[in-house]
Amino acid sequence: MIEAVENTGVAPAPNPKSIPTPACPVCSGAMVKRTAKRGSNAGQTFWGCASYPRCKGTRPIG
Repeated sequence: MIEAVENTGVAPAPNPKSIPTPACPVCSGAMVKRTAKRGSNAGQTFWGCASYPRCKGTRPIG
């Protein structure tokens, strides 16, 4: 069974812990990648504070 998985040729997904995340500009806490659901930026990704809704800090990605 393990051999079948190893021989599929599918690359493992990148480890999310290896992607550096910025600090929140408001509370200095951790940020998470989010996607805007409404407004003129709908569908675009951005960094949002993990403490939302208590903290509404955001940063653009890139």
